[in-house]
Amino acid sequence: MDIKVRQGGPKPFCAVIVATVRGLKWHGGIEVKNLSESKMML
Repeated sequence: MDIKVRQGGPKPFCAVIVATVRGLKWHGGIEVKNLSESKMML
């Protein structure tokens, strides 16, 4: 992570990660042809 704050300024105490389900599937090893499939367990 690369966090930029001004010198002597407030220090961050949390981080927010924004991701899409498609992006998580892509980087999780799902094949491209299967990205649109939904396998949610309800």
